[in-house]
Amino acid sequence: MLDLLIPEILNAAREQYHDESISGMSFDWENHYNVVEIIESQLQDTRQEYPYMVIVTVSPHSGGIKNRKSYGTDKITFGIDPNIFWRNVKDRPAIKLINYQHLKSSKSP
Repeated sequence: MLDLLIPEILNAAREQYHDESISGMSFDWENHYNVVEIIESQLQDTRQEYPYMVIVTVSPHSGGIKNRKSYGTDKITFGIDPNIFWRNVKDRPAIKLINYQHLKSSKSP
């Protein structure tokens, strides 16, 4: 699931922080159990535009190892409709950014 979302996550972070140099992200697998959550929207609300919501918790960054700029921890929610991946639907994307929430700022410079 993460491989599918990496380009979408990076684009969302670039838009959120107005920084096209954001090129990577890290995940806190050890301290944050719910790095990826998948919710079936139909069970929550039948009026949802996308049948699945995928929520990822990431720490976007730019630069290399020696000059890394970290933006902190963010929670990003995407709507996903798997049917659009195999059908030729042009009027709506298969993956859509639903919400971008900044959770905490980075302690590094």
